Amino acid sequence: MGLPSRYCRYVSGRRVGTLGLDNLWHILVLAVLPPIVALLLALPRTKRAALWVVGSAFAWSLFVEVIQGVLPYRNFELTDLLANTIGSLMAVPLLALLWKLPPRFCLK
Repeated sequence: MGLPSRYCRYVSGRRVGTLGLDNLWHILVLAVLPPIVALLLALPRTKRAALWVVGSAFAWSLFVEVIQGVLPYRNFELTDLLANTIGSLMAVPLLALLWKLPPRFCLK
């Protein structure tokens, strides 16, 4: 699943530059997880808190990808990091929407 081969580049005989189902899961998780963490930690409803949560999610995904690049049986995937970044950025409006809800709809 992904883009047709005419939209992809090949590096060392391996197709790169495609976003597949795996990457959609990365986007979904990183779009949903930061707002949940912000609610569970009962962070103040400020831009600084939102940036902290989203920045932490990005930093964690970068850390995981770097560790995978060092392990002999895993590899660093730039498309995974890109998908995580897109998901983290999508978390900002979702977090803003959640923070607009009255507190009775949110976790305390």
